[in-house]
Amino acid sequence: MNLRKLLIFLTAELILGVFLLTTVSVFPDYFSSVFSFPFEQIGTGLRWLSLTGRIGNTAAFVLWTLISILPLYSLFRHLWDKSRLAEHLMRILLSVMLFFTLYCMINPGMFSHFSPIPTGEMLTAMKAVFGCTVWSLVVCVLVLRLLGMFRSGQKEILLVYLKRILYVLCALFTAAIAVSISDMLSSMDSLQTVGEGINIVLRCVAAVLPYIMDIAVTIAAADLLDAMLDGEKADTVVPCARKVSVFCCHALAFVTISGSLYNIVQLLLSRWITEVKVHADIPLTSLAFLLLVLLLARLIIENKKLSDDNDLFI
Repeated sequence: MNLRKLLIFLTAELILGVFLLTTVSVFPDYFSSVFSFPFEQIGTGLRWLSLTGRIGNTAAFVLWTLISILPLYSLFRHLWDKSRLAEHLMRILLSVMLFFTLYCMINPGMFSHFSPIPTGEMLTAMKAVFGCTVWSLVVCVLVLRLLGMFRSGQKEILLVYLKRILYVLCALFTAAIAVSISDMLSSMDSLQTVGEGINIVLRCVAAVLPYIMDIAVTIAAADLLDAMLDGEKADTVVPCARKVSVFCCHALAFVTISGSLYNIVQLLLSRWITEVKVHADIPLTSLAFLLLVLLLARLIIENKKLSDDNDLFI
């Protein structure tokens, strides 16, 4: 995936994320919770289809079953691979949980077996719990598959997997940006003064900047992996690693400074706002990620220098 395609994908994800997060509050009957997406919508569609008649009911049952057994596709392909036993068991559990979750989404009355009052906020909470459980199993299966790949893969294959992980991180950082923008838009509903509006926007900027820097560093790290994978670009490995190192240093400074500057600006605006929130959130995830990438970049540079010195010695 080149840079242009990646940026287009991330932009589309950002727009979709903001839309979905905003829709949750605008259409609570169809989007009760982000965590229940898309299972709640699939359940609603299957319920509507089943109520259209006998043929529709049969089609709904077939679709419900096919969606539920999708996680078992890889299991059938590698049924006798004993090294994937843990992954196979989790896929079976995921399929069963997906089957039952969709059934509850189709028939919300089933939630009464898990909650004494399956209405209103409690019903929304139950849908979110079921959806979150399915997503946690999906993540578990992906991690187990990834671990299996790392155990059996060669250096080049591992670098390819690592690059894919970087793309996934870009998607996660973009999702976090969408959450911050959605929070800003929802806060605008109770706006009382212009100062508060400026404060809300600046708060969103301070929250988003670390993730933007994370994405920039991740893209630079992906370029470094491309250089390491391409034998013809071996001479560009060190320059790319140095570029990543510089990016990380600038990003670390930017992330730590932005929060402090927001607090100062908020103090200057405190006369025109009714609510002052100290931006005491330290972006530990971003800091840890940037420090880790910086360390890896420096290790690649030092390893390349050591390898060149050994070649000269020989």
